[in-house]
Amino acid sequence: MFQANRNLNGKPIKPATKLTPRKSNQELIDTICSAIVDIYKKNASTLSYEELYRSTYNLVLSKTGDILYEQALMKIQDCLILKAHSLLDIFLPIHSPFTFDDGQAFLKSFSSLWTLHSSSIHMIQSFLIYLDKVYVKAERKLSIYDSSLNIFNTSILNGPDFNLLSTISPLVSESILYERQGLSIDRPALKNIISMTMEIYNLNSRNSFSLFESNIKPLILSTSHDYYKKQANKYTHELGIVYFAKQVEKFKKVELDRCHDYLNNSLIQEIESVINIELVDSFANSSLEKSEAEADKILDMIITLFRFLKDKDIFEVFIRQHLLKRLLSGRIVSFDIESSFVSKLKNECGSLFTLKLEGLLKDYQLSQDLENEIANSEDLKTSLSQLSVSIFNPKFYPIHSSPTISSDDHTTAEIINFPIQIENLKNSFNEFYGKKFNGRKLSWQYNMGSCDVVTKFKDKTIELNVSTVIIAILLLFNDSSDNLKLSYEEIKQRIQVSDIDLIRNLQSIACAKYKILIKTPKSAGIFPGDIFEFNNDFTCPTRKLKIPLIAASSSSKINSQNQPNQKANNKVGLGPESGLDETSLAKLEKSRVELIDAAIVRIMKSRKKFVHSLLVAETISQLQSRFTPSPTMIKHRIDELIDKGYIERNSEDRNTYNYIS
Repeated sequence: MFQANRNLNGKPIKPATKLTPRKSNQELIDTICSAIVDIYKKNASTLSYEELYRSTYNLVLSKTGDILYEQALMKIQDCLILKAHSLLDIFLPIHSPFTFDDGQAFLKSFSSLWTLHSSSIHMIQSFLIYLDKVYVKAERKLSIYDSSLNIFNTSILNGPDFNLLSTISPLVSESILYERQGLSIDRPALKNIISMTMEIYNLNSRNSFSLFESNIKPLILSTSHDYYKKQANKYTHELGIVYFAKQVEKFKKVELDRCHDYLNNSLIQEIESVINIELVDSFANSSLEKSEAEADKILDMIITLFRFLKDKDIFEVFIRQHLLKRLLSGRIVSFDIESSFVSKLKNECGSLFTLKLEGLLKDYQLSQDLENEIANSEDLKTSLSQLSVSIFNPKFYPIHSSPTISSDDHTTAEIINFPIQIENLKNSFNEFYGKKFNGRKLSWQYNMGSCDVVTKFKDKTIELNVSTVIIAILLLFNDSSDNLKLSYEEIKQRIQVSDIDLIRNLQSIACAKYKILIKTPKSAGIFPGDIFEFNNDFTCPTRKLKIPLIAASSSSKINSQNQPNQKANNKVGLGPESGLDETSLAKLEKSRVELIDAAIVRIMKSRKKFVHSLLVAETISQLQSRFTPSPTMIKHRIDELIDKGYIERNSEDRNTYNYIS
């Protein structure tokens, strides 16, 4: 009988274990990179995550975490680009704008790419977690997950081969617009893409702005403004306040569902603000341009709607712009109705709210008095009968003059080279006004003016109503040979107007419906080197013709696409949802800061000592007739006032403030 082999201590000797040769560091890295490829190929079920984790652990302990980090990210980038080509090459090169079907197909494919990348980097991160905890933390680098988000940004969204962010951003806002118009869109794909833009940031820092804040959100709000402005024009023909209110609530309900389903919930309040301001503003403007019948009833309807607005100060800017346009164009039905409306607003919000509106009305009255004086004076009638001037104080003027093109602080409105016929009229009025109001200086806003000019064509004489810039352009072709041709550069040099205004006015008479000038070469745009000549063959069925200017591009919209969300840059709750241009936005920001500061100082001066929560509540109560400041806004202004020495924190209770007299 045999006995088992025993050692000297009497214990059985175990058979020798077959040792597996240890892999080199590079072999371990190759194994991990191979696993990354399998994950992107959706073969992850065959992988051993425990083995991959051990490989990562051993590599970090052997001080080769840097090599693993770099090669893993390179492999992720290679796999992502390869997959992007397989999913998106059918759409490349991109010829925008997309048709509706092609746009939805592109969004679906792009969404699939993001889904694959997002799920893949979550799996990759799970076995590289030790690399993140030790090497990444020690070297202060971005985690594998955040670095992979940056790879998607730099390779797909803003990379040399794809650069798709400029395509995705308008497609998202256009899809929302299509859905508002009744078309069926791919909501899951849109939700996934919006989620992606909220996760990816512009810079290698979580403190920067997400792509949603900087690129997507401003476009959504901009298209929302345009859409609801058109809807407002459609529904303001109905004057019944009940009907109008039902439409507003219907719009809000639809947008609320959209925000909950695939947009960010933070947009709810901002889109609601867009709907309220656009619809109520359009309702007010449309109503004030109609007949005097039941004027008081209509004004009461407007005030009722006005009470539901949170940002009444934004509404004031809009109605001031519309009031000025009505005054300049002569579309006011009754000066008494306009005054009554301002008076009702004054009763609601106080005299400070309507100060600029009242200023415009007083200036309009002054302009009317000057016109009457000219009409009743034989001497003045002779020199100024062809000129009608509206004079407004720049403090009340809500529409901005043209961009500056010189370095001496003069706008183009002041330095344009007017034709001699217009210059003589200007000089005569300047002389008359200077004698009547000694010390006052007039700044001529040519971009707001218009002119009636009798124009002789080959077959017909037509009285044209055109802008001041257009008349300056047309007079360049007057009293000259029939074949006179002027280049874009020659026209600009002779009338000295900014490119923005010159292009807009030239397009209106050379590229739009009424081609008073012939442009060579023919195109929809105006470019340096274009040649213009008078169209002597032009004709129209009427003796009088008003030539409208083409719509101006909104600088606020353009800038909002290229810059981070303005709301994130200020502390008073204003952003692209306000619908204001940059200049108006800056002025309103300043106004809000001053109002919040004044309210806080006024309260503290009265109370001497006040608890933070009560100070916030009292400030909101005092300002809600104009706008509703958030607690965050108020806290920021309190901190500023502490720095300026108006108030101080109580030494015994940091949550209490003392007024410094």
